Amino acid sequence: MLFTMGFKFGTNSWNKRVIEWDVISYYSYLPATFIYNDISLSFIENGEEDYSKKFWPRQLENGNYIIKTSMGMSIMYAPFFFIAHAYENLTGHVADGYSAAYKTAISFGTLFYLLLGLLLTKKLLQKFFPPIVTAITIMLIYFATNLFYYATIEPGMSHAYSFALIAAFIFFCDKWLTTQKMKHSIFLGLLTGIITLIRPSNVLIVLLIPLWGIASISDFKKRMQLLLKQWPVIGLMTIMTLLVWLPQMLYWKSQTGHFFFNSYDEEFFFGNFNIHKALFGFRKGWLIYTPIMILAILGIFISKKQFKNYRLSYIIFLPIFIYVTYSWWCWWYGGSYSSRPMVDIYALMAIPLAGFLDILYQKRKYFRIAFFTIFIVFTAHGYFQTIQFIRGAIHWDSMTREAYFESFLRIYPTQNYYFLLQPPDYENAILGNEEDFSTPETSTSFSDTDYYFMKENLVSDQLVYYNLVNIIMPDTVFNPLVKVNIVPDSENKFKDETFLIIAIYKDNEFMWANSLPLKAASKNSSANIYDETEIPLSNFGDKNLNIKVFLNSPNKDNIHCSKIEVIIEGVANYIKEN
Repeated sequence: MLFTMGFKFGTNSWNKRVIEWDVISYYSYLPATFIYNDISLSFIENGEEDYSKKFWPRQLENGNYIIKTSMGMSIMYAPFFFIAHAYENLTGHVADGYSAAYKTAISFGTLFYLLLGLLLTKKLLQKFFPPIVTAITIMLIYFATNLFYYATIEPGMSHAYSFALIAAFIFFCDKWLTTQKMKHSIFLGLLTGIITLIRPSNVLIVLLIPLWGIASISDFKKRMQLLLKQWPVIGLMTIMTLLVWLPQMLYWKSQTGHFFFNSYDEEFFFGNFNIHKALFGFRKGWLIYTPIMILAILGIFISKKQFKNYRLSYIIFLPIFIYVTYSWWCWWYGGSYSSRPMVDIYALMAIPLAGFLDILYQKRKYFRIAFFTIFIVFTAHGYFQTIQFIRGAIHWDSMTREAYFESFLRIYPTQNYYFLLQPPDYENAILGNEEDFSTPETSTSFSDTDYYFMKENLVSDQLVYYNLVNIIMPDTVFNPLVKVNIVPDSENKFKDETFLIIAIYKDNEFMWANSLPLKAASKNSSANIYDETEIPLSNFGDKNLNIKVFLNSPNKDNIHCSKIEVIIEGVANYIKEN
């Protein structure tokens, strides 16, 4: 925790990247209720303020606004929100819910829940393993995974909170199965309520009640008999869960007329099997960017006898959790480091990871060397990758195999790295279709000898480079003409410092470029941008020169445009794609 505090001071991340993106919706309930005194958000239409950076609601057909996410995270933020709110009021500052004090309070809140989760994970591990194995496992679960990133750099996101809550759920589930005490039943019900109110798909964690600690079909039958016998206590758990959900249900009822409502308006597609991409793909693969979990999965099968009664629990639960998690339309979960929904169950994964490490620790000297080597290597790897992600050498949603190895062992991205990225096809994914990365059909006439590229509905959010064309010219005896036609999106004009670049490279070394400032060319209008540029290939004499056409936004301004067409005249019979 001291290291974490130092890291946050070193990166100045106490009040940066806190109330952003998804967190805007998670957090909306608090300022809407306690600052604007209107959870219906009708004040958005008063015209007194630009609320677009504070609230991202959906507007329903009945005209009402509704916050997209459920209020679980607002409940978790609440104690720290009220501390910051009291501080701002007492010191005479503007208590608007969005100042640095509120963001810093949320950051401290995240570390509070993180510490709670780590302590409960320790208690779980101590049931099976010696102190040294427990200690090393806890440090690996934190530093060698993306939990460290979500506890420090994006502390407003739900994952450190869900990690702590699910650690608590497993802890009390283990106790309840031994004693069935009333207080443990109440805790389990309340935990189920808040876990699912934060992330409804995490309702799967309740499967541990019938599954935890079963080693055979016979054990499962006994467990079901126990649950049937304890039906009053199960009923109490259910009531506690509904009690947590009651404010959400009343809110939905007031805005939609229904106690239960899909405020996300997005879907799971259970027939789309993207599990292999989600686990092993370079865009966001869990086991690519969090390889310590490979050892945890191995630990499920090779852990020693004290773990054998739990093996079947994992064999049943983990595939179900993975299948449901990655059936979400956006299986890569937007802009994120590694596979962020898996952070939620790291307390669960800590036990088989410790089981794997315990085998090494109990062996002779050379195995103990491997034990400590794993700790050092995976901890260093996790921390280094976190720095890579912060510095942009690992992209938040567009990584490819080529980009991964281009950034391998580099803290900062190279210029060529940006040409190797492949943005996801959000348009098809949200409809449940396969992503389509093929070049769209042409809408402009051109010769058979010309190279043609066209991209419609281009959206480039916070990219420095967006690669359009990347070809190699084996023959460089002539100077081809490049014609570029760009149709801006009338809703999002090109901003300052956004350029179209036509460039020549040789072995990834810059040789020549022509830059077109897009805002100046469009004159801040929706008129087409048209440019013709001659590429002086013959001036350089070398063969196999690389022609690249790309959009460049050094300030990472969003680039939205309806269509981009690139024609390079007379090169079709010479070029090869790169």
